[in-house]
Amino acid sequence: MQFKFNRFSKTTVLQSLMPLVFNDIEAEFNDNSMRGLPIPPLLKLLAVLRYYGTGNFQIVTGDLVGISQPTISRCVKDISRIIASKLPTFVKFPATLEGKIHNQVLFSNIASNFKIICSLCFK
Repeated sequence: MQFKFNRFSKTTVLQSLMPLVFNDIEAEFNDNSMRGLPIPPLLKLLAVLRYYGTGNFQIVTGDLVGISQPTISRCVKDISRIIASKLPTFVKFPATLEGKIHNQVLFSNIASNFKIICSLCFK
């Protein structure tokens, strides 16, 4: 089975993803002193999306966007923390055993050849 991976459009990044993380980036990491040449929030987000999407090493991603590996590492940590904090807003897990089993059946209908067992269903 071959997967097709789609990339985010510019519109999606600018109108959906950036507002989702921008306020948190600004609140948590805003330093108006410009010390140490801070990375603009949009560049942070784009670099992290490239890192997630390609699966490259951080040093390769950093070379592609002109940022050092330690800086990419901090960007990945910061953006990942912000995205993870938004997870409960967008991802809902079923609370009942019936709901868990229903989700397992739905998933197996989509990807039945993976033979994945939902560990949540048997707790």
